[in-house]
Amino acid sequence: MSMNATLVEQEKIYSLTSGLALFCIVDMLMLPYIRVLSCSAAMLLVVFWYFVNVREVALKREIYVAIIMIILSVVIGFVQTKAVSGLSVAFIIIFAFLVFSFLRNRLITEQFKKAVSVILFVYITFVFVLALLYIAKPSAFFSVRSFWTMSGTEITFTEMVINRYTFLYSDPNNAGCCFVAILAYVLFCEKHKTATYLYYICALVVSVVVTFSVQAVLALVIVVFAAVFTKSGATRQIRKIFIGMFAVAVVVFLLNFDRIMNSSVVKSLLFRVGNSNLSTGGGRMSFWKATIENALSWYNIFVGKGAVMDTAGKTYLPHSGHLYTTISFGLLTNIVFCKTFFLLPRGSKLKYYIILLPLFLIFTINTGVADYRFVCTLVLLSACVNATVEAEHDQRNEIASEGAEDQAVPG
Repeated sequence: MSMNATLVEQEKIYSLTSGLALFCIVDMLMLPYIRVLSCSAAMLLVVFWYFVNVREVALKREIYVAIIMIILSVVIGFVQTKAVSGLSVAFIIIFAFLVFSFLRNRLITEQFKKAVSVILFVYITFVFVLALLYIAKPSAFFSVRSFWTMSGTEITFTEMVINRYTFLYSDPNNAGCCFVAILAYVLFCEKHKTATYLYYICALVVSVVVTFSVQAVLALVIVVFAAVFTKSGATRQIRKIFIGMFAVAVVVFLLNFDRIMNSSVVKSLLFRVGNSNLSTGGGRMSFWKATIENALSWYNIFVGKGAVMDTAGKTYLPHSGHLYTTISFGLLTNIVFCKTFFLLPRGSKLKYYIILLPLFLIFTINTGVADYRFVCTLVLLSACVNATVEAEHDQRNEIASEGAEDQAVPG
């Protein structure tokens, strides 16, 4: 085969793989599960791609070790309980490692980044449309969500059942923090016109508010503060957008005060605020304490028990991704997970860590690791941010190299 034919063949393979990667991103973020298998198409496609291209796979050594620990933990859980427990979460984490490595190299190219930007636009629009549907008629949103995810999240207010807005996530706190992280990414890493920024901010702020998530609102405040005061080309226009939005929101609220206060959305919010102990199940601190005292053991340093959360005959979740992964799959798995998705290359700017902050927050104080859509959002944003940081490092090194060459040339 000639050199030109080989290059053409390699380009076709790269284009096909890039197309597969883009489809997987769309599928992970917003396509419904395969009804028969109750899983996403991306799960099957990425695993199949790795199987076909096993000789080209170059995962980091710690990821191989973590995958082995996860499999070993599931086996130990089966031996102890005679039941396959935690298999879905184990597969989600293994899938996260695989798809992160699969996407990261492709996100370096500008053409692929532009395609991802278009996907995020569609995703944000979908999030916003369902949020408006939730505000207008919660039962209609719940019907759509039930078809998409085959599950639902509800809270009870007096005699009414009100669905908290979760989009396609399994938990409204996970959803809210993912919206905030995506907003941070488009503000800090993408260049848009003022109108586009305004649309993204309006769409995602509204979506965050109707999740009734305290964690998401706190993360949103941090991101807004950072977006207004960080030094970037978009700082001035973003600052004007937030000031204008705040002024408009105040006027709209005052003109529609009675209608807003009597709406089911606000009643649900007031119920949640007034029953914070109920919404947290007695408080996360009590969950963490019970988990550490009754479920955590010395052998969790090495392996776990396969996601078996059982204390005194009661199965529960520890409301912490760190505790969940440590008890289920070992401390090493938790360390590798955090290092892979939350730790950026040395010298990374603060704004890039701010993008991942909402996701790290919800991973730490909630059960996001068991939420497939949350993990997919984390994988995508972490891969995008890592690719952006690497591109900046390469650009700085290239400039430094050119400067050194100029100095070496005699004047």
